[in-house]
Amino acid sequence: MKPRLVTSVVEALSEPDPFAEPVDPDPSTVKSEIGAALLGMGVAIACALPPLLNVMTGPVGPFAGGYIAAKRSNPGVRGRAIIAFTVGTGLTAVLTAAAVAFVELTGPAELPYWFPSRGHLVILLIGSWLFGFVTARLGAAAAFSVSRGRFGHFVETYE
Repeated sequence: MKPRLVTSVVEALSEPDPFAEPVDPDPSTVKSEIGAALLGMGVAIACALPPLLNVMTGPVGPFAGGYIAAKRSNPGVRGRAIIAFTVGTGLTAVLTAAAVAFVELTGPAELPYWFPSRGHLVILLIGSWLFGFVTARLGAAAAFSVSRGRFGHFVETYE
């Protein structure tokens, strides 16, 4: 196709931009984003539960959960934030329930010496929420970039 000379401003503005990103024909809804976020939370929790089997599954779990959730729902910025918030909150809720159950089953006087105090436990749980939020957000961003073809410069193709 030969380039042609544009003769007017109106003609130039009415032509489609060949470098523009395609418009997503199926934008995600809040309902699908929340469903995908719950799926991502389940993946992150499932990865965090068996840390004795594989030490890598716990730290990588929120990233994998965010990635899988974002690949499922094709979210925008709002959806990626919903996914990250849900994964971080779910992971922290499970850790909080485990800590409370441990304290209630053993009793405060029988806690082992290595168990953190109440103040330190709150700081650890806030840190776990931040870790879950940030890594799930990175996983969702990676899925978004892969789906848009932004990682293409890392892959060499031979023709």
